[in-house]
Amino acid sequence: MTINSDFFTRIKKFYKNNFYMCSALIFGIWVAFFDSNSLVSQQKTKKNIRNLKYEKNIYIQQINEIKIQLDKIQNDEEQMKRLAREKYFLRNEGEEIYLLKRH
Repeated sequence: MTINSDFFTRIKKFYKNNFYMCSALIFGIWVAFFDSNSLVSQQKTKKNIRNLKYEKNIYIQQINEIKIQLDKIQNDEEQMKRLAREKYFLRNEGEEIYLLKRH
């Protein structure tokens, strides 16, 4: 029992002598792990932001490609006919379309 009480006595004495340092340490631990804006949650948020920026860049590239295709289609009648035939299976008068399925 003297070991236990001696241990607690030493802790109390250390705390009294280093009050500000212990308080700062407790505050730092609280902010780092338990706060709603903790370092852990900030890292997760930063990772999420990086992923969203990556997706944004992909979508911007896709939009630019579609704009280029749209410009080609609007300015070239042959491109418009080709797209209508390939994508929407449209045909001219008297033509027949055969769809072949690949396995």
